[in-house]
Amino acid sequence: EKKQIRTEEWLTNSKGEKRLLSIIKTPKIDDKGNVEYIVCTAQDITEQKQSEEVLRKRTRKAEILNRIIIAGNEANNLKALLEVILKSTLELMDIEGGSIFLLDGTTGYAELACHKGLPLDFIENYRHQKINREYNKKIFIDGLPIYTNDYNKINPKHSKKWGFLSLASVPIISKEKVIGALDIASKSRYSFTLEETELFSFACREIGNVISKLKAEESLRQSEKNYRNSYNRAEFLKDLFAHNMNSILQNLKSSAELLRK
Repeated sequence: EKKQIRTEEWLTNSKGEKRLLSIIKTPKIDDKGNVEYIVCTAQDITEQKQSEEVLRKRTRKAEILNRIIIAGNEANNLKALLEVILKSTLELMDIEGGSIFLLDGTTGYAELACHKGLPLDFIENYRHQKINREYNKKIFIDGLPIYTNDYNKINPKHSKKWGFLSLASVPIISKEKVIGALDIASKSRYSFTLEETELFSFACREIGNVISKLKAEESLRQSEKNYRNSYNRAEFLKDLFAHNMNSILQNLKSSAELLRK
């Protein structure tokens, strides 16, 4: 086309290192309008690209963290918090559906806390997760994420039924303990990138911190409520006791006056 072009190409230098080069290729046109030769200039942009990638990842992490913190500050109950967090996480990661499970320390089950973008029959089948099953044990007991790539090859029947191409289940961790899991289902991709798996793990730790904070605040509010109720009962009993004692003393006084007469 006899036009200058700019490309980015990975090439190997004399030391055997892979380097990313920004290359400008300029055609030299002769008197007849044909390309006589091409002048190429290259700039090594490896470090620049690496820095940009680090910055991009940090920016994405900061955005996830910011949304989770805002949700934690605005939510006044756990259900509302989880719904906002799930919605924000799915939007930021461009995932179609997901759910959040929380561990019930007394039953040995993980219970569905909220969901978005998942078929209702799928939800009904997986509403209660027994944590000592082989698959769930890895998540809820060992605290390890599970990424299922190309779900169609593993379970073609379910993949066709619900349209899922890849699944993931990532433990939600607070104070180094698993308190739940974020489940993700994609209908548009067959696998998750390394960056995405890192972001999911980062998000789940921050979700765990916010959940623990909200639970602590709810516990404090309940303690304050219990204290106020106890204080009010004590005040009521004190007033009742004082009233009864005054009545008794008044009767004694009246009786004494009658005896004196």
